Amino acid sequence: MLKRTTICVAAFAAALGCASAAAQPYPTRAVTLVVGFPPGGSTDLAARALAEKLGGELGQPVVVENKPGASGNIAADVVAHAAPDGYKLLMAATSFAAAPAFFDQLTWNPVKDFAPVALVATVPIVVVVNASLPVRTPQELISYSNANAGKINLATPGAATLTRLSGEMFAQAEGLD
Repeated sequence: MLKRTTICVAAFAAALGCASAAAQPYPTRAVTLVVGFPPGGSTDLAARALAEKLGGELGQPVVVENKPGASGNIAADVVAHAAPDGYKLLMAATSFAAAPAFFDQLTWNPVKDFAPVALVATVPIVVVVNASLPVRTPQELISYSNANAGKINLATPGAATLTRLSGEMFAQAEGLD
C-alpha cells in the first residue's frame, strides 16, 4: 500500500510539474532564425520577411542570423546542436534535404534532428547570362555551350543547392560540358 501511495504521489507531483512547465509563455525573449546563405539571396530575403511577420505575431523580435557556407550545412549544424527550446530556428533551403546525399560527414540528420514547421516560400530557378554573351534563348545557350565545350561555367550557391542540381540536370539532359 505504501508503495502504491508513493507512486501515486510521485505521479501527481510529476503531473503538476508538467502542468506548470506547459503554462510557461513562449517566447519570453528574442528568437533567432538562422540562414545558411549570405545576406541578399532568396533564402535570406524570405527569412527577413518571415522574421518581421513572425516577430509581430509572437510579440518578440525574430533576429535573422546568417551562417553561410557548405550549402547551408553550417547553419543546420548550429541549429541541430542548439538547445531544443524553440529559440533557434533554421530557415532551410532545398539543399537541407539533399545534404546527406552530398556530404558524408554531417553531424546532423534532416529527419531525426529537425521537425518541419512551415513551407515559407517557393522560388523559381532563372537562367541568366552575361549580357556580352551572344545568347538570348535557351536554345542559343545550348548551341553556344556545345560550340564552346568546357568553357562555360555555372555559378551556384553550393554543391547540394537546387540551383546546382538544376544546372547539372540541364547540362546532362542537353549533353553539355
